[in-house]
Amino acid sequence: MGKLLGKFDFVLILLQCFGLQFVFTGIYRLYVAYNADEWDALLGKSTNTYEAISDVRLGQFFANHFYSKTLIAFVIIILVLLLNRKFKVGIINNVFILVLTLIFTRNLFFASPYLTWKIEYFSQLFGENTKSTFLISGLFFLIFGLAVIWKSLVFNVISRQNT
Repeated sequence: MGKLLGKFDFVLILLQCFGLQFVFTGIYRLYVAYNADEWDALLGKSTNTYEAISDVRLGQFFANHFYSKTLIAFVIIILVLLLNRKFKVGIINNVFILVLTLIFTRNLFFASPYLTWKIEYFSQLFGENTKSTFLISGLFFLIFGLAVIWKSLVFNVISRQNT
């Protein structure tokens, strides 16, 4: 039973929660880049497409946004939990990762402009439009988040071998 639960690893939990938040932020930014025309119309940057977005289409747009964000979050969490299972991370760590990730995601701390304004500035060097800015920053956040998750798993394997 003790082997199934595993050892509580606080560093692994924090690193994976941190990495998951960056992955979520990156995927959200890639979603905005994919729907850049609609976002420009909603922000008032593009007046010719604003008339094409009716109230019904706007509601459907936000519903699709919510559903895709939720589905992607669950798929990524399940993939990380399966990776943890492959690398023999204990169930107790997985439960804490799941709970903390859901709490952090609900607080939207990582989607705040305080975290992303430097990346936005760098992304705007490659283009002024919404698509290029969000594409570059989304790829950065996604790659950084995946690297943190992978490094946490490698760090866990190395620390287990040393004990």
